[in-house]
Amino acid sequence: MLLVLGVVLSGTLLAEDTFMLSREEERWLEQHPDIRFAPAPYYPPVEFFDENDIYRGITADFLKIMSERQGLDMNVIQYTNWDKVVEAAKNRDVDVWGRRQSRRSARNT
Repeated sequence: MLLVLGVVLSGTLLAEDTFMLSREEERWLEQHPDIRFAPAPYYPPVEFFDENDIYRGITADFLKIMSERQGLDMNVIQYTNWDKVVEAAKNRDVDVWGRRQSRRSARNT
């Protein structure tokens, strides 16, 4: 459900305590109480895992705010490289993924 994440990252969530969703988006969230999110493995400062494998970065901060304000359970799933993120998405092992990581910025590939 990339649209939900797009609404959040557009600044709507930061400006208000809640954000508006379509009925279709609300139904999707009702059917997916645990949202599986696969960020780009290494795309600082946007998103990355630190030396302790803790998810960090701008997107991580937005996800935390979204989870707290909207009561969403965002389950961050770490993959070692972008190809594995894409594979997980194709297999529907994740619901949302992070920003596409360019080959130049990728490490661990």
